[in-house]
Amino acid sequence: MLGSPRPTLRASCFITAAVLVLSACTSPEPLPADADPAFASVYEQAKEADADGAQLDILRRAAVAGEVTFQDVTEALSATFECFDKGGVGHIDEGVVLLESGLAFPNYGWGGGVTDEEMERLSAVGDACLHKHSYYVETLYQTQPIAQEAEAAAFEARRASVIACLNAKGVLLEADATRADIESAVSAEVVDLTQGGTVSSAQADAVIGCLAPPS
Repeated sequence: MLGSPRPTLRASCFITAAVLVLSACTSPEPLPADADPAFASVYEQAKEADADGAQLDILRRAAVAGEVTFQDVTEALSATFECFDKGGVGHIDEGVVLLESGLAFPNYGWGGGVTDEEMERLSAVGDACLHKHSYYVETLYQTQPIAQEAEAAAFEARRASVIACLNAKGVLLEADATRADIESAVSAEVVDLTQGGTVSSAQADAVIGCLAPPS
């Protein structure tokens, strides 16, 4: 961004007219002591990764509220998209999708380049933009407690149909099989059908498909 010319500063913090300028070297505010560990963990990861102040502010606000909202995600993504534009990274709006938890999510695609070198460079630029501006907000939105609880409830609601689907495809399970039992059986079957992931298998794809929520 272009701005008014300013003198080069050799120190990261300086005092002028008795005003302490701390914008570049003040540590981010800590979260409330009673913040949910799920929020605190992501916030600390974001700080360690040098996420920008705006993303940290969103995470801090969400920790106080106990929820990351759709608006929080779109706010963070707007900064990411601006960074993409400045870095020459292409991106497209793919509309709003519903996650398995039932939460709406602003889906998007990004990338660019023709040669391998260009694609590698733009991939690095894009990753940097994401981590700086929105990655941690997006991650917490999808993994926050209310999302996990809703996703678990959604799976439980279709557990009987999942078991029926798997039984029909030869993965035999009791009617009272838990989610852990189901996922373990699917994993074992897929490993067997694909010979440890070394060959493709349409049957393995069909077995995995039993776990997918209805579209």
